[in-house]
Amino acid sequence: MNNSLRHSSLSATPAGIILWSASAVLLYYFGLSVPAGLCLFFDFLFLCSWIWTRWSLSRLDIQSLSGTICTFPGNTVSVSFRAANRKLLPLIWLELLFPLPADSPVVPARRENRTCGEDPETGAEVPGACTCLTWLMWNQEASAEVSMRAVKRGICQLSCVTAFSGDLLGLGSRKRTFSLSPAVLAVYPAIFPICPDRLTRSSTDLEAGRNGYMEDVTLLKMNRKYQPGDPAKKINWRQLARQGAITVNIHETVFPRLSAFLLDLASFRRGTLTANSLNGREMTLWSPLSEELEEMLSLTASCILSLHDQGICCGLIIPGEQEEDCLIRYPGRPGSSAEELLYSLAEVNYSGQDRSVPQWEIASRMSSFGTLYLVTESYKGLTFSPELFAASGSAVILARNSSEGDEACPVRLLYMKDLDGRN
Repeated sequence: MNNSLRHSSLSATPAGIILWSASAVLLYYFGLSVPAGLCLFFDFLFLCSWIWTRWSLSRLDIQSLSGTICTFPGNTVSVSFRAANRKLLPLIWLELLFPLPADSPVVPARRENRTCGEDPETGAEVPGACTCLTWLMWNQEASAEVSMRAVKRGICQLSCVTAFSGDLLGLGSRKRTFSLSPAVLAVYPAIFPICPDRLTRSSTDLEAGRNGYMEDVTLLKMNRKYQPGDPAKKINWRQLARQGAITVNIHETVFPRLSAFLLDLASFRRGTLTANSLNGREMTLWSPLSEELEEMLSLTASCILSLHDQGICCGLIIPGEQEEDCLIRYPGRPGSSAEELLYSLAEVNYSGQDRSVPQWEIASRMSSFGTLYLVTESYKGLTFSPELFAASGSAVILARNSSEGDEACPVRLLYMKDLDGRN
């Protein structure tokens, strides 16, 4: 719909109608009947236009037909809406405008659906998506779709819509904002191929061909004769002492091997020293390393999907502003499916603040996390204590860049380039 149709003609307003009426009376008073008749005709036309425009958006229902839509960058999705006219007065044209955030992760896929909107809270101009419906008669419903293209990771909620409508001749226009049940567009981090063998190299059970499953040593399943290559720790020494037969213990396989990813968000920032304008003391201004963080979030998402394909349950730990705000999703428990973890990664919004996690609590529950991967910008910039997790023997650092002192890292250290399968 042309934006010019959103502006009402000055004649189709109460002041214009009164002016046309006064002109008709004056012309008739001076004996000019024909011009007075024309003025009266136009006055009636503008009056009808004003009444039609005034009630055009009354008893109008707009609903969102889309709940939560998840996708990856570069994909196109369709968001559906339904408008219902519950009055006798027909709607000749109806334009729906959906304001988007200033840094929206999605944009209209078609040029004709792109426009500028107004933020209902701040009134600032923001990008928007629009669509148009025509000839919505009495008690009639019509559906509309807006194609959106995902351009980057993030969450976008379409929780309101601004409707424009008017009369048949386009002399008047009226707008009204409706609240909607939010249509949520979640754009996951970009996925790229990785080398899963390097990621799971520290898992001895995987190397032994157990497909990521662990054995519970408290549940004895059976004994069998010793075969070359069996580990010595599985030999039944008691039976060997009594009967002289070498057998090995076979235990029950009880649960998949677990993995969890701990995001060290505070390592993805750079500090700049500046003078405080109040007291003149030096202070540090932090700016986020957005590009580096996006790459490591994509690496984390790619690792989660790769491990999931191997039957390994994954978890996720995202630091919060306070320890109690930390998001902890334990692998193998409700809320830790691959889709839910990717959604949590899409929600990450970091702008350089301090972030913390309950390190001691996590370290005391390492058996619930399995292999813990510390995702950081570099080992030197790690804000967590690696020694605290090194005692468990199942911690790995995933770093984007190498740094000084990497040789002294107390746990296994992997770089992004080691896992990136695109090279």
